Amino acid sequence: MFHGEKTIDIDRKNVLIYGENGSGKSSIYWALYTFFQSVFKNVPDVQNYFNPRHDYNLVNRFANGNPSFIELIFEDENEDLRTKRISNTTVNTIGDQFIESCSLCSDLIDYKSIFNIIISQ
Repeated sequence: MFHGEKTIDIDRKNVLIYGENGSGKSSIYWALYTFFQSVFKNVPDVQNYFNPRHDYNLVNRFANGNPSFIELIFEDENEDLRTKRISNTTVNTIGDQFIESCSLCSDLIDYKSIFNIIISQ
């Protein structure tokens, strides 16, 4: 599990995340998946992910009330930065063409997807 804020620099085309059970691999996956899918949802639906009283919340129950959010900072070849965040108070991804194109081009796959690829061969 992640406590506090963590930065992960991704500067390659592909990323493989591995680790022990319970080390946070799925948390990273779901954070990225939720972030990129937020572009296709409405604001209240995205905000519900950060509401501890909502059935579909993604809030770390051990975080002691700290505000939860998912923030990605994109840097292009000119080193221009673009910061996007989703939380219970901020959703600045909806309608963003850049985030939508990232979502449509991403290949976020999990073990179930890999399993389905393997058994289909």
